[in-house]
Amino acid sequence: MRRSALSLHVLLLGALCTGLLVVPAQMSATLAGPGRDNVAEGYGGGVSSPDADATQAGSAALASGGNATDAALAAAAVLAVTEPDAAGLGGGAVLLRYDPAGGTVERIERCEPLGAATAWQAAARAWGTVPLAAALEPARALAKGQLAGALDAVAAQGPAALRSGALGSAVRRTAADAGIALPPAAAALPRAAGARLYAGLDVYGGAAGTLARLPAGPGSSPSAEAVVRRVLTATPDGAEGPDDDAVVGVVAADRWGGVTAVALTLGARGGAAPVSGAGFALGAATTGGCGTATPTIVTHRADPMAASGELPATGQTAYLAAVGTGGTGRPGKGATAGVAAVVCGRVERGLPLDEALEAPRGARVGSGAVVVEAGLGADAARGLGRLVASADGPEAAALVALELKDDGRVQAVAERRRGGGGSAAVVHPDEG
Repeated sequence: MRRSALSLHVLLLGALCTGLLVVPAQMSATLAGPGRDNVAEGYGGGVSSPDADATQAGSAALASGGNATDAALAAAAVLAVTEPDAAGLGGGAVLLRYDPAGGTVERIERCEPLGAATAWQAAARAWGTVPLAAALEPARALAKGQLAGALDAVAAQGPAALRSGALGSAVRRTAADAGIALPPAAAALPRAAGARLYAGLDVYGGAAGTLARLPAGPGSSPSAEAVVRRVLTATPDGAEGPDDDAVVGVVAADRWGGVTAVALTLGARGGAAPVSGAGFALGAATTGGCGTATPTIVTHRADPMAASGELPATGQTAYLAAVGTGGTGRPGKGATAGVAAVVCGRVERGLPLDEALEAPRGARVGSGAVVVEAGLGADAARGLGRLVASADGPEAAALVALELKDDGRVQAVAERRRGGGGSAAVVHPDEG
């Protein structure tokens, strides 16, 4: 790794040995755009999501003493109300959770139709501090009409409410009409998440395979063009997974250093079909489960002897977390390439997290041609060298991310412009 990046990286990794570093939920943008609370920094934990109501629900959960899982579930449930074309009770979810006590990362995945509520319940029981019904309260307060009734039923009966009684009958009729075979009712169980090594860090989740193909070693600082080309080259052309346009996500970190990241999907924008009398759409079947459009958490193997008295000497600390929440419209690709570009910019180029997220990205189109994402002018794309802005370029994936600083502060970051912008918050913002 080059010397200029190394100096910053050593500071970050040294912070991991004495404190906890987690990817922020919200961050400020470097490009001109509407004023939004898309960057936040402070103490007590943080949340980042594509929606202000979801971020507020997660932040309130943290402020009331909840952990990162409580916050992420509250925010995810709200997204099922405010982002109904991409998330909901009829779709699926995948969650990653970093446990600061054990220094481990676990995964819960139920990306098939009707899988989201099952995954939420499993996460609440295994990782949360409150029951699912409590996590659903903010969403129930926002929901109207039939959707409110469906959320009330899930809060009272759990995921079984979607398969029994009048609601279950409506779901089964919709599935039959849409030609979707509903998966059998089965409890979701947490399992250990596998990691891939990248630049001395362990990467869990959707970008793990992509980042593992990006060799990081000594040499001069790569240009922005080189980084984009490497990320795009590493993205497998045959990746299976849901349409990136039908994925939304949230990341949350708590004051104890725990991190939970959630990706929600309906498999296709709008799902397969609306469920009559239920207020939500049944998710479409996906051939590759959650595919590459999944959360990503990056950890560092810290020196346990360097841990402070307030921190567990696990030898593993969280470093960064990110979720793709939109994309290029190319199934299973935009979100992974976006997360890989952000992590690559943060780790290899030493960019601050907000700059890494907001940096212009390219996209591979046609027979090997690479163009800058749509919506960027020539000035924004100037640093990409031979990559030139193009009106035909696809839209890049929107992301949310967060990071914990060495002094316990959390930086939360969301998009300023991609996907319509996002929202970030921390429990106790820095003054000024």
